Amino acid sequence: MLIREMLHALPGEQGPDRAVIADAVRTLFDCAQACTACADASLSEERMTSLRTSIRTSLDCADLCEATARMLSQPGAYDDDLIRAQLRACVELCIRSAGECDRRGRGPICVEACRSGVESCLTLLVELG
Repeated sequence: MLIREMLHALPGEQGPDRAVIADAVRTLFDCAQACTACADASLSEERMTSLRTSIRTSLDCADLCEATARMLSQPGAYDDDLIRAQLRACVELCIRSAGECDRRGRGPICVEACRSGVESCLTLLVELG
């Protein structure tokens, strides 16, 4: 709720619905946390070397989700083309990360967080037109 309140209190041009932006920011931060935790859990496994690609994908997804959320938290400075490109990249990496998490059997939490990230980014892409 704090993110939504913060975005509504900021001055700036009217652009995409700030409630949609706030939901995307929260979802992307959640996805980043889930991917970080998933990668960390994989690092403690004995077969860690066979999980390198999955770990890197999770960490890359976490980094990109955080960066995207930070960009979205600056509604007065939007470059719509750049935001669209960032959101499309986030969708692609969240899809890959969900697949890797599912493949290595990490449970539904990371997979669901990544899928929610995809949905939020797609919703915002539609909002941006």
